[in-house]
Amino acid sequence: MTRAVFDLRTPVVWNASLRQSIWALLPLGTRPMVETWIEQACANGCREFLVVPKAEELATLSRTLGDGSRWGCRIDVREKLLEADQYRSACGPAGERPLSRGVLWMNEPCLLSEDLIRQPIDSLHDYFRVNLDLSAGVHSLPVAPGYEGLTASAEGESVGLEPILAPSARFHSPLMLGDHVRVNGFAELGPNAVIGNHVVVGRGSRVVNSLILDDTYIGAGLNVDGRIVDGRRLIDPRDGLAIELDDLLLADLQTNRSPVSDLFAGVRRWFAPGAKKSERKEASPAEMFSTRRAS
Repeated sequence: MTRAVFDLRTPVVWNASLRQSIWALLPLGTRPMVETWIEQACANGCREFLVVPKAEELATLSRTLGDGSRWGCRIDVREKLLEADQYRSACGPAGERPLSRGVLWMNEPCLLSEDLIRQPIDSLHDYFRVNLDLSAGVHSLPVAPGYEGLTASAEGESVGLEPILAPSARFHSPLMLGDHVRVNGFAELGPNAVIGNHVVVGRGSRVVNSLILDDTYIGAGLNVDGRIVDGRRLIDPRDGLAIELDDLLLADLQTNRSPVSDLFAGVRRWFAPGAKKSERKEASPAEMFSTRRAS
Protein backbone atom coordinates (compact mmCIF):
# COMPACT_ATOMS: atom_id res chain seq x y z
CA MET A 1 0.00 0.00 0.00
CA THR A 2 1.48 3.35 -1.03
CA ARG A 3 -1.59 5.60 -1.23
CA ALA A 4 -4.41 6.81 1.04
CA VAL A 5 -7.63 8.74 0.48
CA PHE A 6 -9.23 10.59 3.40
CA ASP A 7 -12.74 11.81 2.61
CA LEU A 8 -13.55 14.20 5.47
CA ARG A 9 -16.92 15.35 4.10
CA THR A 10 -18.92 12.87 6.21
CA PRO A 11 -21.27 14.88 8.48
CA VAL A 12 -20.79 14.39 12.23
CA VAL A 13 -23.07 15.87 14.91
CA TRP A 14 -21.75 14.44 18.19
CA ASN A 15 -19.00 17.08 18.44
CA ALA A 16 -21.50 19.97 18.59
CA SER A 17 -20.64 20.76 22.22
CA LEU A 18 -16.90 21.03 21.45
CA ARG A 19 -15.05 24.11 20.21
CA GLN A 20 -13.42 22.21 17.35
CA SER A 21 -16.05 21.83 14.63
CA ILE A 22 -13.77 19.92 12.22
CA TRP A 23 -14.00 16.35 13.48
CA ALA A 24 -10.77 15.26 11.77
CA LEU A 25 -8.85 17.76 13.92
CA LEU A 26 -10.24 16.54 17.25
CA PRO A 27 -7.33 15.22 19.29
CA LEU A 28 -6.73 11.55 19.97
CA GLY A 29 -4.37 11.64 22.90
CA THR A 30 -2.62 14.91 22.20
CA ARG A 31 -2.60 14.95 18.38
CA PRO A 32 -5.32 15.61 15.79
CA MET A 33 -7.15 12.49 14.64
CA VAL A 34 -6.19 12.89 10.99
CA GLU A 35 -2.51 13.20 11.93
CA THR A 36 -2.65 9.88 13.78
CA TRP A 37 -4.09 8.31 10.61
CA ILE A 38 -1.20 9.72 8.58
CA GLU A 39 1.36 8.38 11.06
CA GLN A 40 -0.15 4.89 11.10
CA ALA A 41 -0.40 4.82 7.31
CA CYS A 42 3.21 5.99 6.91
CA ALA A 43 4.31 3.21 9.27
CA ASN A 44 2.63 0.79 6.82
CA GLY A 45 4.44 2.19 3.78
CA CYS A 46 1.99 4.83 2.56
CA ARG A 47 3.62 7.86 0.95
CA GLU A 48 0.82 9.64 -0.94
CA PHE A 49 -2.30 11.12 0.67
CA LEU A 50 -5.33 12.71 -0.92
CA VAL A 51 -7.41 14.64 1.64
CA VAL A 52 -10.89 15.82 0.68
CA PRO A 53 -12.45 18.25 3.20
CA LYS A 54 -15.63 20.29 3.07
CA ALA A 55 -15.21 23.55 1.17
CA GLU A 56 -15.33 25.66 4.33
CA GLU A 57 -12.66 23.51 5.99
CA LEU A 58 -10.20 23.45 3.09
CA ALA A 59 -7.99 26.32 4.25
CA THR A 60 -7.74 25.03 7.84
CA LEU A 61 -6.85 21.47 6.78
CA SER A 62 -4.30 22.72 4.23
CA ARG A 63 -2.64 24.91 6.85
CA THR A 64 -2.64 22.15 9.49
CA LEU A 65 -1.33 19.30 7.35
CA GLY A 66 0.93 21.19 4.98
CA ASP A 67 2.51 19.27 2.12
CA GLY A 68 3.42 16.22 4.21
CA SER A 69 7.15 16.91 4.40
CA ARG A 70 7.26 16.53 8.19
CA TRP A 71 6.13 12.91 7.76
CA GLY A 72 8.28 12.25 4.70
CA CYS A 73 5.24 11.89 2.43
CA ARG A 74 3.17 13.94 -0.01
CA ILE A 75 -0.23 15.32 1.01
CA ASP A 76 -2.64 16.87 -1.48
CA VAL A 77 -5.66 18.64 0.07
CA ARG A 78 -8.48 19.24 -2.43
CA GLU A 79 -12.06 20.45 -2.11
CA LYS A 80 -13.43 17.93 -4.62
CA LEU A 81 -11.91 14.77 -5.96
CA LEU A 82 -13.57 12.34 -8.35
CA GLU A 83 -11.36 9.54 -7.09
CA ALA A 84 -12.71 9.96 -3.54
CA ASP A 85 -16.26 9.49 -4.79
CA GLN A 86 -15.21 6.40 -6.71
CA TYR A 87 -13.87 4.81 -3.53
CA ARG A 88 -16.77 5.93 -1.31
CA SER A 89 -18.81 2.74 -1.74
CA ALA A 90 -15.77 0.49 -1.37
CA CYS A 91 -15.01 1.31 2.28
CA GLY A 92 -15.19 -1.90 4.32
CA PRO A 93 -17.08 -2.26 7.61
CA ALA A 94 -15.53 -1.37 10.95
CA GLY A 95 -13.10 -3.98 12.23
CA GLU A 96 -11.75 -4.74 8.75
CA ARG A 97 -8.70 -3.23 7.10
CA PRO A 98 -10.16 -0.26 5.17
CA LEU A 99 -8.36 -1.13 1.97
CA SER A 100 -9.81 -0.96 -1.52
CA ARG A 101 -7.71 -1.87 -4.53
CA GLY A 102 -4.56 -1.30 -2.49
CA VAL A 103 -5.65 2.17 -1.32
CA LEU A 104 -6.27 3.04 2.33
CA TRP A 105 -9.70 4.63 2.51
CA MET A 106 -10.94 6.63 5.53
CA ASN A 107 -14.19 8.58 5.72
CA GLU A 108 -15.45 8.61 9.32
CA PRO A 109 -14.16 9.34 12.83
CA CYS A 110 -12.20 6.42 14.22
CA LEU A 111 -9.05 5.28 15.90
CA LEU A 112 -6.75 3.61 13.37
CA SER A 113 -4.53 0.92 14.84
CA GLU A 114 -0.97 0.08 13.77
CA ASP A 115 -2.30 -2.82 11.67
CA LEU A 116 -4.88 -0.50 10.05
CA ILE A 117 -7.92 -1.78 11.97
CA ARG A 118 -10.54 0.89 12.64
CA GLN A 119 -12.31 1.43 15.93
CA PRO A 120 -15.32 3.64 15.07
CA ILE A 121 -16.05 6.75 17.11
CA ASP A 122 -19.81 7.21 16.77
CA SER A 123 -20.59 9.36 19.81
CA LEU A 124 -19.07 11.81 22.24
CA HIS A 125 -18.86 9.04 24.80
CA ASP A 126 -16.95 6.85 22.31
CA TYR A 127 -14.53 9.73 21.78
CA PHE A 128 -14.09 10.17 25.52
CA ARG A 129 -13.48 6.46 26.14
CA VAL A 130 -10.98 6.10 23.28
CA ASN A 131 -8.90 8.94 24.72
CA LEU A 132 -8.87 7.49 28.22
CA ASP A 133 -8.00 4.09 26.77
CA LEU A 134 -5.06 5.69 24.96
CA SER A 135 -3.77 7.04 28.26
CA ALA A 136 -4.14 3.58 29.81
CA GLY A 137 -2.27 1.86 26.98
CA VAL A 138 -5.31 -0.12 25.76
CA HIS A 139 -4.59 1.38 22.33
CA SER A 140 -1.30 2.68 21.02
CA LEU A 141 -0.25 5.35 18.56
CA PRO A 142 3.17 6.18 17.12
CA VAL A 143 5.12 8.19 19.69
CA ALA A 144 5.50 11.86 18.84
CA PRO A 145 8.69 13.72 19.76
CA GLY A 146 8.61 14.51 23.48
CA TYR A 147 9.28 12.98 26.83
CA GLU A 148 7.88 9.61 27.87
CA GLY A 149 7.17 9.42 31.56
CA LEU A 150 7.55 11.82 34.44
CA THR A 151 10.61 9.78 35.46
CA ALA A 152 12.78 7.49 33.45
CA SER A 153 11.13 4.41 34.97
CA ALA A 154 7.53 5.60 34.96
CA GLU A 155 4.95 3.39 33.26
CA GLY A 156 1.58 4.48 32.01
CA GLU A 157 2.64 8.13 31.96
CA SER A 158 3.40 10.23 28.90
CA VAL A 159 4.61 13.83 29.05
CA GLY A 160 5.02 16.15 26.08
CA LEU A 161 7.48 18.93 25.38
CA GLU A 162 8.47 21.64 27.87
CA PRO A 163 6.16 20.96 30.82
CA ILE A 164 6.23 23.16 33.92
CA LEU A 165 5.36 20.88 36.84
CA ALA A 166 5.33 22.12 40.43
CA PRO A 167 7.31 19.89 42.82
CA SER A 168 4.28 19.60 45.12
CA ALA A 169 1.94 18.40 42.34
CA ARG A 170 1.02 14.71 42.33
CA PHE A 171 0.64 12.43 39.31
CA HIS A 172 -1.01 9.00 39.11
CA SER A 173 -0.88 6.53 36.22
CA PRO A 174 -2.35 6.16 33.72
CA LEU A 175 -1.84 9.75 32.64
CA MET A 176 -1.07 11.61 29.42
CA LEU A 177 0.18 15.21 29.29
CA GLY A 178 0.53 17.22 26.09
CA ASP A 179 3.06 19.87 25.13
CA HIS A 180 3.57 23.07 27.15
CA VAL A 181 1.45 22.01 30.11
CA ARG A 182 1.72 23.94 33.40
CA VAL A 183 0.64 22.23 36.63
CA ASN A 184 0.61 24.41 39.73
CA GLY A 185 1.33 23.40 43.30
CA PHE A 186 -0.63 20.68 45.11
CA ALA A 187 -2.62 19.84 41.98
CA GLU A 188 -3.39 16.16 41.46
CA LEU A 189 -3.66 14.56 38.01
CA GLY A 190 -4.80 11.02 37.27
CA PRO A 191 -5.44 8.23 37.25
CA ASN A 192 -7.15 8.02 33.85
CA ALA A 193 -6.60 11.56 32.63
CA VAL A 194 -5.61 13.09 29.31
CA ILE A 195 -4.34 16.68 29.49
CA GLY A 196 -4.05 18.38 26.10
CA ASN A 197 -1.54 20.89 24.78
CA HIS A 198 -1.17 24.37 26.31
CA VAL A 199 -3.24 23.52 29.38
CA VAL A 200 -2.82 25.22 32.77
CA VAL A 201 -4.01 23.42 35.92
CA GLY A 202 -4.49 25.68 38.93
CA ARG A 203 -3.22 25.21 42.45
CA GLY A 204 -4.86 22.39 44.37
CA SER A 205 -7.09 21.23 41.52
CA ARG A 206 -7.78 17.54 40.92
CA VAL A 207 -8.37 15.92 37.50
CA VAL A 208 -9.32 12.23 37.33
CA ASN A 209 -11.14 10.10 34.72
CA SER A 210 -11.30 13.16 32.49
CA LEU A 211 -10.26 14.61 29.14
CA ILE A 212 -8.94 18.19 29.13
CA LEU A 213 -8.72 19.57 25.60
CA ASP A 214 -6.12 21.99 24.24
CA ASP A 215 -5.83 25.61 25.39
CA THR A 216 -7.81 25.22 28.60
CA TYR A 217 -7.24 26.84 31.98
CA ILE A 218 -8.53 25.00 35.07
CA GLY A 219 -8.80 27.33 38.04
CA ALA A 220 -7.55 26.69 41.55
CA GLY A 221 -9.24 24.15 43.79
CA LEU A 222 -11.48 22.50 41.20
CA ASN A 223 -12.39 18.79 41.23
CA VAL A 224 -12.92 17.43 37.71
CA ASP A 225 -14.08 13.81 37.58
CA GLY A 226 -15.57 11.97 34.58
CA ARG A 227 -15.85 15.04 32.38
CA ILE A 228 -14.56 16.66 29.20
CA VAL A 229 -13.27 20.19 29.72
CA ASP A 230 -12.96 22.33 26.60
CA GLY A 231 -12.11 25.96 27.29
CA ARG A 232 -14.87 27.27 29.57
CA ARG A 233 -17.12 24.30 28.81
CA LEU A 234 -17.63 21.49 31.31
CA ILE A 235 -19.17 18.61 29.34
CA ASP A 236 -20.81 15.36 30.39
CA PRO A 237 -19.51 12.81 27.84
CA ARG A 238 -22.56 10.57 28.30
CA ASP A 239 -25.10 13.00 26.83
CA GLY A 240 -23.04 15.99 25.61
CA LEU A 241 -24.66 18.36 28.11
CA ALA A 242 -22.35 21.36 28.52
CA ILE A 243 -22.24 24.28 30.89
CA GLU A 244 -19.97 27.31 30.69
CA LEU A 245 -18.26 28.42 33.87
CA ASP A 246 -16.76 31.73 34.93
CA ASP A 247 -13.34 32.62 33.54
CA LEU A 248 -11.75 32.30 36.97
CA LEU A 249 -12.87 28.65 37.16
CA LEU A 250 -12.41 27.57 33.56
CA ALA A 251 -11.06 29.66 30.71
CA ASP A 252 -10.50 29.39 26.97
CA LEU A 253 -6.85 30.19 26.23
CA GLN A 254 -7.63 30.61 22.52
CA THR A 255 -9.46 33.85 23.31
CA ASN A 256 -8.72 36.94 25.32
CA ARG A 257 -11.80 37.81 27.34
CA SER A 258 -12.43 39.81 30.48
CA PRO A 259 -12.26 39.59 33.46
CA VAL A 260 -8.95 37.79 32.81
CA SER A 261 -7.91 40.24 30.14
CA ASP A 262 -4.24 39.19 30.03
CA LEU A 263 -4.87 35.43 30.14
CA PHE A 264 -3.78 34.40 26.66
CA ALA A 265 -0.76 36.69 26.44
CA GLY A 266 0.40 35.68 29.90
CA VAL A 267 0.29 31.95 29.20
CA ARG A 268 2.10 32.32 25.88
CA ARG A 269 4.76 34.43 27.57
CA TRP A 270 5.28 31.74 30.21
CA PHE A 271 5.72 29.10 27.51
CA ALA A 272 8.07 31.25 25.41
CA PRO A 273 11.46 29.52 24.89
CA GLY A 274 13.29 32.65 26.05
CA ALA A 275 11.54 32.94 29.41
CA LYS A 276 13.97 33.46 32.26
CA LYS A 277 14.24 30.80 34.95
CA SER A 278 13.57 33.47 37.56
CA GLU A 279 10.12 33.96 36.01
CA ARG A 280 9.21 30.29 36.32
CA LYS A 281 8.65 30.16 40.05
CA GLU A 282 5.22 29.01 41.08
CA ALA A 283 2.72 31.87 40.88
CA SER A 284 -0.92 32.50 41.52
CA PRO A 285 -3.21 32.71 38.45
CA ALA A 286 -3.45 36.48 38.85
CA GLU A 287 0.34 36.80 38.89
CA MET A 288 0.91 34.29 36.13
CA PHE A 289 -1.46 35.96 33.67
CA SER A 290 -0.33 39.52 34.27
CA THR A 291 1.73 40.94 31.41
CA ARG A 292 2.95 43.65 33.78
CA ARG A 293 5.18 41.31 35.84
CA ALA A 294 8.81 42.26 35.94
CA SER A 295 10.95 40.32 33.48
